[in-house]
Amino acid sequence: MPRVSNMEVLQKNEQPTLSIRTRTQVEKLPMLIGESYAKMGA
Repeated sequence: MPRVSNMEVLQKNEQPTLSIRTRTQVEKLPMLIGESYAKMGA
């Protein structure tokens, strides 16, 4: 039987989060990711 990792709950400080939701075709995904990173850095 495979070994199961121990589970634990950790208290962490808050940190900023950015969430983006969009839809695209799989073949266009690399271009979309690159454009999104460029916009976030602008």
